[in-house]
Amino acid sequence: MLGGYVSLSFVNTDLPRDENIPKKKITPPKSYTWGDVKQELESAYCIDKSYIHLFYEQKELDDKGTVSTFDKKEINLQIYTKLNDQEDTIVLYVISLLDPSIRYSIKCKKMDMIGKVKEDIMQSGVLVQPKQYIALYYMNEKNEPTELSDLDIIQSLQMQSFQPLYYLVTEYNEITAKLIGKGEITIKLKCEKKVIETKVPQQTTFIELKEKAAKLFEYDTNSFNIIFAGAEVNGNDTLFSKRIVDGTAFNIIIKA
Repeated sequence: MLGGYVSLSFVNTDLPRDENIPKKKITPPKSYTWGDVKQELESAYCIDKSYIHLFYEQKELDDKGTVSTFDKKEINLQIYTKLNDQEDTIVLYVISLLDPSIRYSIKCKKMDMIGKVKEDIMQSGVLVQPKQYIALYYMNEKNEPTELSDLDIIQSLQMQSFQPLYYLVTEYNEITAKLIGKGEITIKLKCEKKVIETKVPQQTTFIELKEKAAKLFEYDTNSFNIIFAGAEVNGNDTLFSKRIVDGTAFNIIIKA
């Protein structure tokens, strides 16, 4: 028994589909209002509480109502992070490219340029570096980070509310190049007892990798398969899109 407390579980259906965020559970006092609950959720989800709408059995909960009106110890709620009908406004997640657990939400105008978004991030205290050291990225259709120009306009990018933007604060170097898929990595190609290490751009496709392997081992491209993690790799996917990193080994299997 929790005495003067209740146990609440929250499910957010508006977060990006690829975000694996578990249910949030809190145990507030029975005297808490739903407005108080939103205050706690504001920190938990990095979303301004004015955008949080709580529902139970398809009925929205009044901010002034108390949790004590629910006699269940476990209550499942849905959080709808809507924009309160502000059609010219959008809320975006800003997530660290180095550590996705670090995330913030920021309110922007749809006609804002990315340069203005960077300034808003600085003014909010999220980042203190000059904006020329802040790079913002979105994930393209291949799930690769693509850098945005300061002149890009949010509306022209067709961004949706609560879509994540990823940030990186650093000068451009070999390490940061690899983070955004513009560097080179060293991989191993193994064929029977022979192992060849070679350096390749992260944007190398598996078709190009097979052509490179054919030259290194002096085989015809039709005479072998490249195997990684137990499966044949081929096609226009890039090493970066498949999260291939330094030191990865590929097996060359000669066809019978």
